[in-house]
Amino acid sequence: WLYVNGADTRDVDVAVYFPMYVAALRGHLDVCKWLFDHGAAKDIKRKVENDRYDDGWTPLCATFDESDKRDVSRWLILRGALCKDGDTGDLDVDLMRF
Repeated sequence: WLYVNGADTRDVDVAVYFPMYVAALRGHLDVCKWLFDHGAAKDIKRKVENDRYDDGWTPLCATFDESDKRDVSRWLILRGALCKDGDTGDLDVDLMRF
């Protein structure tokens, strides 16, 4: 309903957490896929800012150490969650340090 009525799936003014991060954190693969298909593809590598607990975390980080979120982790990785920006396909070593 929100999207149909103009909500932005990539709203950069969202306080601290953003939709793709929360969907991954909660293990909602279907929501991650929907967000990806509706404009939030770049959020796969977006980092949480201004949070004392999760600062610098990406949606992939939110799935670590959670066996029930393996499908979400796998999907994020296959969509480039560990790759550098651009089309090179090179792994971003900094992202892998979490």
